[in-house]
Amino acid sequence: GVELNKQITLVTGRGRIVDPARIAVQTADGEVTVNAKSIIIATGSKPARPGFLPWDAPCVITSDEATTASDLPQSILIIGGGVIGCEFATVYSELGIKTYLVEMQDKLLPELDKEASATAEASLADRGVEVLTAQRVASVTPKGDSASVELDDGRNIGVHRVLVSVGREANIADIGLEELGVEVVDNIITVDDHCRTNIENIYAIGDAAEAQQYAHLADRMGIVAADNATGHELTDDRTVVPVGAYTHPEIASVGLTLAQAKE
Repeated sequence: GVELNKQITLVTGRGRIVDPARIAVQTADGEVTVNAKSIIIATGSKPARPGFLPWDAPCVITSDEATTASDLPQSILIIGGGVIGCEFATVYSELGIKTYLVEMQDKLLPELDKEASATAEASLADRGVEVLTAQRVASVTPKGDSASVELDDGRNIGVHRVLVSVGREANIADIGLEELGVEVVDNIITVDDHCRTNIENIYAIGDAAEAQQYAHLADRMGIVAADNATGHELTDDRTVVPVGAYTHPEIASVGLTLAQAKE
């Protein structure tokens, strides 16, 4: 490992938890064993990739490729009108790029308050985004460097790129959880208000351990886990988490929506 300072040693490679006190890391120079009193799993998430899409075609991208691209698409169709989809639609439309936004539910930002959703939808439409709610993408067919997108209603839309933003999946495959018996429900590690798993000295934070996938929540969970892993006592029940959507106007919310409160 490389010592970053007296307290931190960085080991670069693919880690797998062998037992509650040991991690085997495949590095460029072979396998290294790291021993630890406590382990914090912070493996994050990756964009979901629905199987019916042609992922080997350059016209189909996720937020990973969108944020690292060296050029801009001439036109784009975004699948998924959640927070990420609406944020990208805001960016592309403000850059003057023809943007289509397809959401299978009957409103954008379905997880937020309906008035906020309506405001975001109107604002995007004002910027020239073609918003298609209550619609599904049936197929994407690569055509040279571009794509033909067929919707459920039979309509075909030709675009340069298709951005898929239908959620994110935890990066927890093949890191040793099954063998250790770490509890996982719906592909998310189960943790308590100490960010502790069902194994006492193993903690997990962020998208790997929480269905609410927000950077600020992951940051808070990191503080909670680190405190408890180093012998202190800190809890956070994560029942009330503020949410921000970086659309224009920006949207902020906390607590239950009206619809959730009625339920």
